[in-house]
Amino acid sequence: MAFEKPLEDHAALVQAWGLDPILFARQVFSHWFPEEMPWFHRGMVALVLRRTDFLLNFKEETWANGTGRWTKKKLAKLVRCFTYPTDPSRIDSPRKPIFRVRFKEDGRTPCAIDMVINDHVNIIVPRGFSKTTVINFCNIYKTLYKLTKFTVYVSEAGPHAEAQLATIQRELSANEKIISVFGVLKPERSDDERWGAKSFETTTGVKFAARGRSAQIRGLNLFSDRPDTIVLDDVEDKESVATDIQREKTLSWFISDVMEAFGRGKNGHCYAVGTILHPKALLPTLARGRMFTTVQLGAIDPEGEALWDSPYGLTLKKIEAKRQEFARVGKLYEFGLEILSTVRNEEKQKFKKEYIRYETCKRTDFVAVSIHIDPAISNKPGADYCCIAVVGQKENGQKHVLDFHAERGMPFSKQAEKYFELKMRWDCTHHSSESTAYQAALAQVIRELMFIKAKVYGTKAYFQITEVWPSGRKTERVEGILQPLMAAGYLTFQQIWPELEVMFLEWPDEKLDGPDAIAGAVANLEPYAPLSYGDGEGLAASEGEPMEYDAPCQAGRSTVP
Repeated sequence: MAFEKPLEDHAALVQAWGLDPILFARQVFSHWFPEEMPWFHRGMVALVLRRTDFLLNFKEETWANGTGRWTKKKLAKLVRCFTYPTDPSRIDSPRKPIFRVRFKEDGRTPCAIDMVINDHVNIIVPRGFSKTTVINFCNIYKTLYKLTKFTVYVSEAGPHAEAQLATIQRELSANEKIISVFGVLKPERSDDERWGAKSFETTTGVKFAARGRSAQIRGLNLFSDRPDTIVLDDVEDKESVATDIQREKTLSWFISDVMEAFGRGKNGHCYAVGTILHPKALLPTLARGRMFTTVQLGAIDPEGEALWDSPYGLTLKKIEAKRQEFARVGKLYEFGLEILSTVRNEEKQKFKKEYIRYETCKRTDFVAVSIHIDPAISNKPGADYCCIAVVGQKENGQKHVLDFHAERGMPFSKQAEKYFELKMRWDCTHHSSESTAYQAALAQVIRELMFIKAKVYGTKAYFQITEVWPSGRKTERVEGILQPLMAAGYLTFQQIWPELEVMFLEWPDEKLDGPDAIAGAVANLEPYAPLSYGDGEGLAASEGEPMEYDAPCQAGRSTVP
């Protein structure tokens, strides 16, 4: 058992750990924190312990799996990302820092950190980011240093809350380092009253109780004491947020039972920790009020970096993979809630989730079928997609996306091949290609490919392809064509295309190419849509990509007519 101070010097260890909770985590809870504690966990510890002095302990740290260093740069990151809204009722409210660093006269050396915090704290973090571990650590620390007298641990169900209580009991009664320094905390005569599954009291007089959601907490009195701390840890589940009635029931229980449990005229602290499961669930509801100081962090932090870039968290690559998984099963909105901790402003959302309707159709259901391609060739990170859309129109005018393909870095030859493949698969009657600057070359490549394909398809390989020179910006023209159709249910989709659903639901922050390709295909079928999509004036060259290729023919170097 290795300590930075001799184990026999109990008083010195108690003092050292009291001055630095992170030192306590490293030396006593290495099985919970094997690697360097990330900045956002330290911020959580500061909020729950309601102190900041330890954040100034800049030094090299020894952890079970290696060394780390807490630095001024990491503290600055914490300060920038832990913020609160000046007007919680507004989703776009300006934000201010929770932690404010004071410096010595030299203006560079931090000497103190002020913290703006209410009596109650609301911490929203994605699932799997060890928030329960941090909360349990803080509960044990507060127990050992008698920073709490009576804590009630509340979870979505009684058994889950009792499991967390058992975790705390196990550490207090079996962690050798705790026993060696703080003594025996479990009563000698264990019974259901003093050391039970639903409640316990340490030999130092600190009390804990476990309850499930909707359990009676108001009026709770354990050995003549009322709670001074209430922890709500993932207090809701998918079922409890599914309907307005269930959400209202949880909110009423919270207001009338939980917040009244401290007793009249007595101070207490409530710590709500969890993941957003619904925009109107308890935690996001608390975030819109002034009673709680709310910290809301997603898997991608406010500066665009991975919140916890480690094997225990999620790298940016893993986050993107998760997003594709959610999109593939039509759950992209849930990805935003549970992984990114974001609630979209649905009032401003142009393409709502319910607009994307799916049904299966046959080619014979349509009187006309249009194919349109929006070319792109760059394979650089963040480059545009080459997108091909096939849209059919029924006799009643309803439109249906029959096929869709999106790919980065496709050479022109492959784009032309894919265009032919989808054209023949759906027996298209209308054909077009977006042409801005270098993109004009693709139409010529497709025309040349007709002679080769005629050996397989005969005269069907020959068709007229219209080069479209769109007018206006993509956002305005796509919204003008597609948003009314999708909102009214007059544009449906054959299947789920994850990339396309991402583009619609994240519009206009995501890539615009997929919806633009569909708008182009619709414009071929709608007599008035072309007026919105293209009028022959052409787009500014800045909306396309730079010419980074050898043009396959002179047409590739043409300019907008």
